Amino acid sequence: MSIPWNNILSDITQEIIKNLEWTAEFIRNEAVKVVRVDTGRLRASITINKLNDFNIEVGSNVEYASEIEEGTSKHPAYPYLRPALEKGKSEFKRKIDMSIDKIMRKYFD
Repeated sequence: MSIPWNNILSDITQEIIKNLEWTAEFIRNEAVKVVRVDTGRLRASITINKLNDFNIEVGSNVEYASEIEEGTSKHPAYPYLRPALEKGKSEFKRKIDMSIDKIMRKYFD
C-alpha cells in the first residue's frame, strides 16, 4: 500500500491556512475585548490584514496604538495585543494538534 503523501501535505496545508485565519480572528476578538476604551476609536481600528495564506497581521493604524500597548514616560502601558497574541498562540497550537490528529486518523487508521 502506498502512502498518499501529496494528499496528506495538501490536507495539512489547508488546515494550517484555516487555523491561521481562525487564530487571527481570535486574536482580534481578544484584543477588542481587553483594549482600554476612551472614545472607542482604537478598539474600532483593530483589524486583520491577510498578506497571503501564511502571513496575517492583526493590529491598528491609529497613531497612538503603540503608546497604549507599550506605555510612555508619562503614561503606563495597557497591553491589549500582546496578551491576545499569547492566548492566540496557545489556541493555534491546540487547533493544529487536533487537525494533525484528524489527518493522521484519516490516512493511517
